[in-house]
Amino acid sequence: MPTFTVSADKAPSPSQATTKAAPPAGADAGAGAGDAKIVAPMAGKVVAVKAAEGDTIKKGDTVFILEAMKMENSILATASGTVVSISVNVGDIMKKGNVMCTIKTGG
Repeated sequence: MPTFTVSADKAPSPSQATTKAAPPAGADAGAGAGDAKIVAPMAGKVVAVKAAEGDTIKKGDTVFILEAMKMENSILATASGTVVSISVNVGDIMKKGNVMCTIKTGG
């Protein structure tokens, strides 16, 4: 049987460290500058769409209601700005990570 030795005495040198900052929640690498995306945080069914294309929303506003495991969950705006596109309709089934809408932010 193989034997392994683990040592926690020494931190890796900077040349050995390969950490990378994760993008903020709701961010999309393909989004243009000044765009934010709202993505489904879990699988579920869209039961309400509270915003429309062209609406101005604030960070934290409820934009969608997603039903998962018989509970309704408010899906909040990840940034303030103008809704550019809505990618879902009431009744759509979401998978975790599906883009629900795009918001044009000020910057």
